Amino acid sequence: MSLSLMRKSILLVEEVKPDLPRLSELFSKPDLTESYSIHSICSEEAKRYIHSFNYDLLVLDFHAAFLSDSKLAEEHKLSNGSIPFIIVNRGSDVGAKSRAFEAGASYYIDQNDLTGDFLDKAISDCLKGSESSNFSASSDSLYKVLQFILEIVAVDSNMEDLPGYIAAKTARFLGCDGVSVAKREEDGEFVYTGSYGELVFPSNFGISEEHPLLKSAASEKGIIFHGANEFVEELSVNRLSGRVGSGLLIPLFFGKIMVGVVSVFSRRRNAFPPELENPLELIGAALGPLFYRKNAEQESSANRNMLNHALKIAHLGNWQSDIRTNRVKWSEEVYSIFGISKEMFGGYREDFFELVHPEDRARVREFVVQIFEEDAIQEIEYRIIRSDGEIRFVAVRADLIRNSKGEATQFFGTIQDVTEKKLTEERLGQSQKMEAVGQLAGGLAHDFNNLLNVILANLDLLEIKLKDSPELLKRVNSGQDAVQRGVELNRRLLSFSRKQPINPEVFDVNKLLFDFVPILERLETEKVGLEFEISQEFLPCEIEKNGMENALLNLAINARDAMPEGGTIRISSGLLKNASTEGVRISGLNSADYCLVTVTDTGIGMAEEIKAHIFEPFFSTKGSGKGSGLGLSMVYGFVKQSKGFIKVISVPGHGTSFLLFLPIYNSYPETPQNPGAILP
Repeated sequence: MSLSLMRKSILLVEEVKPDLPRLSELFSKPDLTESYSIHSICSEEAKRYIHSFNYDLLVLDFHAAFLSDSKLAEEHKLSNGSIPFIIVNRGSDVGAKSRAFEAGASYYIDQNDLTGDFLDKAISDCLKGSESSNFSASSDSLYKVLQFILEIVAVDSNMEDLPGYIAAKTARFLGCDGVSVAKREEDGEFVYTGSYGELVFPSNFGISEEHPLLKSAASEKGIIFHGANEFVEELSVNRLSGRVGSGLLIPLFFGKIMVGVVSVFSRRRNAFPPELENPLELIGAALGPLFYRKNAEQESSANRNMLNHALKIAHLGNWQSDIRTNRVKWSEEVYSIFGISKEMFGGYREDFFELVHPEDRARVREFVVQIFEEDAIQEIEYRIIRSDGEIRFVAVRADLIRNSKGEATQFFGTIQDVTEKKLTEERLGQSQKMEAVGQLAGGLAHDFNNLLNVILANLDLLEIKLKDSPELLKRVNSGQDAVQRGVELNRRLLSFSRKQPINPEVFDVNKLLFDFVPILERLETEKVGLEFEISQEFLPCEIEKNGMENALLNLAINARDAMPEGGTIRISSGLLKNASTEGVRISGLNSADYCLVTVTDTGIGMAEEIKAHIFEPFFSTKGSGKGSGLGLSMVYGFVKQSKGFIKVISVPGHGTSFLLFLPIYNSYPETPQNPGAILP
């Protein structure tokens, strides 16, 4: 049974038969229409109304209830089993009465009783104990209002669902044709987000707080009763699904702020008596704080989710550590940074230290002591070891928290994964260092070249003068040979500094490799073998041919020298598609397709501290007199001049791979970023 404060609602369902009287005409008597709100529908619409319409009594045509395919009596019992229903039979069906009572009908009325007092008595008995349309029994009315409020307050719903729930409960409570509920947005507009019934506003329809009706509700702080005035006429034509006869606007206040409104509509004029004002004001007073609290909870949850998402994007987490118990609490992102689950972490300070890199633990422990001593925000960067063995860099800021007595109770801080930042800084520093060394080498090479020209010119003159003195001529020739070696050394310096003039041309790198194989095969020995995996693709690159050949030769020679006990050198090539927006792309490379040339050995490999210096001029691990230290510098210079990238992968005891990324001709961006960078 509904808690409606309005006239009781009767849903009348009939199946129209041309030879039988219309039930809707029988129910149109003034004494019935004045006492009850009667909604007459055909059997085709009945299912939808039974499931969605708020009614206090159902009157079913016998044919609609049992003889049609809709099975309305069963639908009513399933959906609204506690609400009484009456079966009306306008025909002379055998067994109709027993069938009606078997289905649970409260009354059965046949054609003989339709026009008498029996119909009125049946309706009255079914609705016995209900109130009339006005507020005659104040205590009972108060009970209904309180029950209504308690049902809404007790429901566990969020702000997204609450307006719709309030609308549905209010529509049933008042027995109206539609209810729409709006909440106040930050800009002052009231946006309708929940509704129930047929005469409602569309979802997300907004009304300015400056609208006369809302201003009136805000100033009077009371229920606004309205009829079919200009406001309603305008809205009913443009926004509502039907014509409005009368309506209510219930303002929802929290303190002095109107946080929401409940708009109630009926198709009938003067449907809402003045006696409703006090109970509805009580309802509004109760719903206002609830509306405000739920909205605040939603905003708080949204802000919290936004903050968590921002922290996740920034790889930033927060933590706290209790000084007395040594217990540690982490936010979700901290677990992500350390690569462990909550179950894997013990939750104490020593469990945390176990995750710190062993070489950094002592420094981190000193950091904790420093927080005590300085009593100010402290910062530190250190390494951690994730559960999968990966080493990451983190930056931590921490402070000391004290209680009201001034006693230190806990540490609180933030932790951020700065691994990518550190790697970027290292790459930038390496690039800047190589650029500076290149400029220095270029300047020295020019000065050295001038000296060599002077020395060579004088030696040439001496050669002419001493052509009749073979012994002295040998010394001159020896000096000339030394000068030529100096010229070659100078050429390498200029190549590294990229100040040597080049004439790049478009070559098929695979063809160049095939043609250069015979030269590389001369490096084979009894202990050292060569393997080639050259693809069949056409790989056009704008490069200097001699530079490419010298780079391959230098890498192959270094690979051979890195395998004193013997091994295998593998040289391969292929197409790397990095221009496509789909699929996996290699970090650090530009959006272009590349020819990838790889030279790999199975030698002794390199430690990280050696790998960091291999492209610097004159850096060598071969010992005095066994290398100029310019071979890899020339390789770096060639790659940089070719607008490419180079990557080195080395594992001590297992070998080294040099990967040259040369851009495919015409696939490279017009302004490449950071060409020649050493990829991590």
